[in-house]
Amino acid sequence: QPKNAGQFGSGGNKAAAPTPTAPTATHAPVEQAQPKEQSATPAKREPASAKDVNITVTGDIGKALPGLTKEHVAALAGARPGSNVEMTALQNSVQVIVRHKDYVSKRSVFPGVIINNYIETTDKDSGMGTEIFGDQMDACVSHGFKKIQCDASRAKVIVDGVEKELNGHYTWARLGYDGEVDGKKISEHMKTPEGREWWKKNGKSFNATFDLSEGSQSRKVFDAYRAERKANPKRAAAKP
Repeated sequence: QPKNAGQFGSGGNKAAAPTPTAPTATHAPVEQAQPKEQSATPAKREPASAKDVNITVTGDIGKALPGLTKEHVAALAGARPGSNVEMTALQNSVQVIVRHKDYVSKRSVFPGVIINNYIETTDKDSGMGTEIFGDQMDACVSHGFKKIQCDASRAKVIVDGVEKELNGHYTWARLGYDGEVDGKKISEHMKTPEGREWWKKNGKSFNATFDLSEGSQSRKVFDAYRAERKANPKRAAAKP
C-alpha cells in the first residue's frame, strides 16, 4: 500500500552530518514473561463501532470497503465521541478526516491496512495522541486488520511562521512502530534506555509499520507503554 504524509507532517531530511555510532547494549534486555497457554478459546471481540460522532460521507463506503459501515470506519480511524468525521470513499479505500475539540487527524483506510497520514493535538504534552492511537489499535484488532502504517518524520517545518521540529521518528518508534534505517531495525535501538536516547538524538525519518498481529513486537511495546502510563500517569503524561 502507498505511504503518505507522516502523522506529525511530512518533510525531507537535510544534508546529513557524519552519523554518530549507535551504542551497543552491554546487557541483554530483560525478557518479558510469556502468558500462560489458555486451554479455552478466547471470546471473539465485537467489531468496534464509533458512537456519538457526526459522520458525513461522499461516495459508497460499502463498495470501497465491503462489510464495513461508516461507524466501523470511524472507529478504525480512532474517532472519539463528539467528533465530526468526513469520509470520502474511493475505489478501494476511504479517506477519513476527524475533527475533534482536542485534535484533528487524517487516515486512509484500505482493506486490512490503515495509513495514518497525520494527527495534530491541541495539547502536545497531554498524551492524547497515545490514547487515540490505543483506541484505534483496539478497533483495528477487533476488525482483523493486519497493520497500520505511517511516515515517522523527523524534520523542521514552518507552521504559522513558527519553526517546529517533527519528532515522529522517535514518538512512533516508542509506541511500537518499526522499520529499517541503514539496514538496522528501529526496534533494536528501542530495546534499551541507551539505545532509545541515541535514536531520539540521532535518528532519521523512516517508513513505519505497526504489526497488529497477536503477540507481535509492536503490540508488546505498546501494551508495556500503556501499562506504564496507567501506573504512573504524571511521568507518562509528557510526550513518549
